[in-house]
Amino acid sequence: MEKEQRRVFARLRSMEESFFRQKSRVRWLKEEDRNTKFFHQYVKKRQLRNRVLSIQDSEGNLISDPQRVQQCFLQYFQDLLAPQAQLGRPSVEEIREVIQHPLSID
Repeated sequence: MEKEQRRVFARLRSMEESFFRQKSRVRWLKEEDRNTKFFHQYVKKRQLRNRVLSIQDSEGNLISDPQRVQQCFLQYFQDLLAPQAQLGRPSVEEIREVIQHPLSID
């Protein structure tokens, strides 16, 4: 009997959660782009959630100063997107110079 009651309760709770989730989506669809209090609260909440308060630099140090966090981001992406020559990778000509014996299929 108690098991059955727990199952019914869980099902009702799930239905209630689904109802409120759908209700919030309806509100979002109605007020999405309008300049309302709801919209501004949503934007502020999203900004707070997406803030980066600290970051780990390439040497493993935790950086929390906003200016240095910005520099770490910038440096990371500059290194990531730098041309191969700047990353110290050898060019095809440099590799050919190192290879002393020609390679064959045999």
